[in-house]
Amino acid sequence: MFEVNPEAQLRIYTKPMDLRKGARGLLVIIQTQIKANLWNGDLFVFFNRQCSLVKIIFWDGTGFMVCTKRLLRGRFANLFQDIEGNTIHLTPEQMRILLSGARPKKILSAQK
Repeated sequence: MFEVNPEAQLRIYTKPMDLRKGARGLLVIIQTQIKANLWNGDLFVFFNRQCSLVKIIFWDGTGFMVCTKRLLRGRFANLFQDIEGNTIHLTPEQMRILLSGARPKKILSAQK
């Protein structure tokens, strides 16, 4: 089992990715595009163009963990259209709802 730092931020990359990339390819994106600290435990979330696949990468203290989820039916909500910048931040509750395959309205209403 692994633990996620409770103070970690959930940083979603807003550009669609070719998720054939492994950990090294995603780390390059984090360093060059997001310009973020790889080592503080933040979770970096990447979606493919079809929003059917998500990869999450983070430092767990001993190495980088890469988690992948593909929905059997449907797509993840695309919250990233018309977003300026490379990343958006979600709360853990919003991320849980997003990964369940819920619609954008439900995810954004969890902000309250």
